[in-house]
Amino acid sequence: MTAQRTPETRIVFMTEGVLLREMFASPLLMQYSCIIIDEKRKNLKIIVSSATMNADFLKDFFNIKESGGKDTSVVLSMQGRTHPVDVFYVEEPVADYVKATVDTVIKIHENQPFGDILAFLTSSEEITSALETLREYAEENNERNAHRNTFPSGVASANMSVLPLYGSLPLYAQIKAFQTAERNVRKVILSTNIAETSVTIPGVVYVIDCGFHKLPYFSPELGVECLTVSPVSKHNAIQRAARAARTNRGYCYRLYTEAEYDKLPESVPPEMCRTDLTSVLLLLKALGIHNVLRFTFPSPPPAKSTLAALETLYALRAVDKEAGLTDDGHKMAELPLRPMLSKMVCNSGEYGCIDEMLSIVSMLQVDTVFNKQTTGKLNVAAKLSRRNNFEVY
Repeated sequence: MTAQRTPETRIVFMTEGVLLREMFASPLLMQYSCIIIDEKRKNLKIIVSSATMNADFLKDFFNIKESGGKDTSVVLSMQGRTHPVDVFYVEEPVADYVKATVDTVIKIHENQPFGDILAFLTSSEEITSALETLREYAEENNERNAHRNTFPSGVASANMSVLPLYGSLPLYAQIKAFQTAERNVRKVILSTNIAETSVTIPGVVYVIDCGFHKLPYFSPELGVECLTVSPVSKHNAIQRAARAARTNRGYCYRLYTEAEYDKLPESVPPEMCRTDLTSVLLLLKALGIHNVLRFTFPSPPPAKSTLAALETLYALRAVDKEAGLTDDGHKMAELPLRPMLSKMVCNSGEYGCIDEMLSIVSMLQVDTVFNKQTTGKLNVAAKLSRRNNFEVY
């Protein structure tokens, strides 16, 4: 991708990674007069916008006023246009929330007035499982609708279209979830938490909340980071319910009891407290912040995670015994990669395998380069291709 910035440019859109890269050349970002951070110096204004963040916490963190002086940070609230949401809970905990999600979708379709359904699940695997079951039901339902006008409940019959939505899905498949369905066709979108705050899907009236999501957690003892299925927070649950109230009165079906909702934490643990800190500490070192243990983090990370990160950087020879940045560390910090990968790239020249290492590192930057077809003609074509080209008899 080529930057289109010119001396006349007034607004620049960039990712947080690109902004951090620019701090190497200008730590105080003097080239900007205002920075707007979505989701999270004297003449520089920083605007942080979020629907779920603890605004008072950030206000206190950025407030550097002296005693008796004027506040240097404020909270600006904007009330959006919302409609009422009726929230329903299960009476007893469900044993399998994927199956419960499928059952709830079918019950809504056959017993509730027309409106699209948005169901939250934790992963593409769970979405694929529910997708297969619901598409089988949708095929039978659509055939029966040719000979009926209403369901047994008395609700007008409607056809169903089931669509997935998650981050690694190809763009053309993601767009289908936002397109208007044909007349008298109810869309059912099975999504991860990508639809929680980042996007708004028009036409959604019903939301099904499984009560779980996946979060990355780093284990300092094992030195690995993994995605863990964990309960949502109250902020997450409120955001999910609000997806149903964008244009009309909405309905949210939570697949957990009200007592369990009361036990949920107000918000999820900050990312700084549950992820690998090697990249963060390397960046701080490169920016000239040598005593990272005394750095003022908005949410101080666990001491175990900080120690594990410093040990990893020392093993990679990015820092010396005094925790000072080495020449290798400076080179690694220049690359927008995790320290493990940047070390691989930096050392590949010594072994004459630069091209191979670049290919390996590039592949590790994405979830997958393969697109698994689950249903339809493309699935049949994929099975035929696998049988003809890979299977041995």
